[in-house]
Amino acid sequence: MLRFDTGTVARTLPTAALVAAAAGIAWLANGSTSGPDWLPYALLAGLLLAVVLASSDASRPRGNELVALGALVLLAGWAALSISWSAVPPLARDEALLTLFYAIALAVPLLTLRTSGDRELACGAVASASGLLAIGSGIVLRSGGHQLDHFYLGRLSYPISYPNALAAVFLIGFWPAVVLASRRTLPVVARMLALATATAIASGWLTAQSKGGIVALAASAALVFGLSPMRLRLLPPTLIAAALSASAYRPLTAPFRTETVANVWSAGSFLAAVAVLVAVFFARVYHPGWLDEKWRAFTHAPSSGNTSSHLFQLGSYRYDIWRVAVHQFEHHPLAGIGSRGFGPAYLQNRHSPDTPARAHSVELDALSELGVVGFALLLLAIVPVFVPVVARMRARDPAATAAFAGGAYWLVHASVDWIWTVPACGVPFFLLLGAGNSGGERRTLARRAAVPAAVAAVLVALVLFVPPWLSARLTDRGQIHWAKRLDPLSVDPYVAEAARAPTPRAAASLLAQAVRKEPRVVELRFDLGLAYQRAHELRKARAALLEAKRLDPRELRIDEAFKSLPKR
Repeated sequence: MLRFDTGTVARTLPTAALVAAAAGIAWLANGSTSGPDWLPYALLAGLLLAVVLASSDASRPRGNELVALGALVLLAGWAALSISWSAVPPLARDEALLTLFYAIALAVPLLTLRTSGDRELACGAVASASGLLAIGSGIVLRSGGHQLDHFYLGRLSYPISYPNALAAVFLIGFWPAVVLASRRTLPVVARMLALATATAIASGWLTAQSKGGIVALAASAALVFGLSPMRLRLLPPTLIAAALSASAYRPLTAPFRTETVANVWSAGSFLAAVAVLVAVFFARVYHPGWLDEKWRAFTHAPSSGNTSSHLFQLGSYRYDIWRVAVHQFEHHPLAGIGSRGFGPAYLQNRHSPDTPARAHSVELDALSELGVVGFALLLLAIVPVFVPVVARMRARDPAATAAFAGGAYWLVHASVDWIWTVPACGVPFFLLLGAGNSGGERRTLARRAAVPAAVAAVLVALVLFVPPWLSARLTDRGQIHWAKRLDPLSVDPYVAEAARAPTPRAAASLLAQAVRKEPRVVELRFDLGLAYQRAHELRKARAALLEAKRLDPRELRIDEAFKSLPKR
């Protein structure tokens, strides 16, 4: 029987701390993609990495792992360099910092996990966090107030407001839970809890109703059952979790059909209770034209809500989003349009009413925003640590199987959605990759390498992560002078100061400074036009609104603003 001693627990604690950080971003920060919301967690992660490196027990990463870590650091550097040509320099900076956060998440398990028990416990931490988030959501729906506020168009949007990202936070832990449930060397209670976790995760996904999630889960299932020698052991817990979740389909998806408090209450009850029921139970008992129709549905948003679930509505604006992303790459193949620049680019070229911030595909994000250079670095960051996991999985390694399955799921989902940008989704992915690669025969990291690396981690945490976060806090408190100095890229202090300006003319002057920092952001141009109108500078107002119209030809608010301008 596999046993976890105090050494295993101690070595797993740093990875578990980062799992807890990702869960904290999901629950406490609502899965926010805004830098000031997740930067405190990145700061703690950087300091944790420094402590791990400064200890005398850190393992030495292998060559392929160093390549992946180096590629992530270079990708962060390339994103930072793209600040000079990005339409949104502060967001390009945030992308660079997020990539460094992911590098830390990959490094920590590589440096700390040694035995098979360490690695399985780390995978269990990822599964537990996903399961607890799903169960916690159910409890809130069951007992909290304002339950309808936790749904978006009938889909669960709590604690993360974007249902697809919420589903990804749940599903990243599904396969690790299934792997642990299949382990005969684990105590029965542990296997029972793992199966309950997998069922709760699947039920949470069903309540969020993410189509990208089910496609990615199905693709990862095909890969796992096609490649893993453990397929027969994995099949029973997979089928049981799927069957129990499917049996609760109607109550879990009822809010999509009716959006009533009673059905939300019912969905929460099922979501919170399903894991308990599984645990108790297993404690005691051990046509022609079809293709054309589907293509049309894919390239057009759904026009009616007559289906029983969002899962049966195929339509979306993905086709138009991807069209614009490919167009941007064709015109800027080498360096791209700058990190996080897709949002403004889409507004200029869209054929839909959607306003996405990213291209809903990690590959297209890299190609359109950072060009072939960024895409090559992305591949170098993932492939060198993903391929060895496949070999380990083929050798019946449970942790590698969990990492491969969870990683395959995440990569497929990230190819059709923008979950890379959500740190609550991305951090567990890199932790799983780290756990899948860690262990084996390794030397201890030499002090001459560990100490400088620890110093670098502290500098990254204090010099890069702290100033933008502190600037945002000071902006909220009205301390604008220091907010500007700590984050010279951000326009938020100027916008906040404009909102408090004593006169319309003063507000317009401050917004004009913000526009000079981000001239291609339509919202700033639009707000500047309205400010000029309030200041009775009609010529400047018309010029600002004309530029806003050029940046977003389909925005109706700009047309309405033009109509409200006094006639000459």
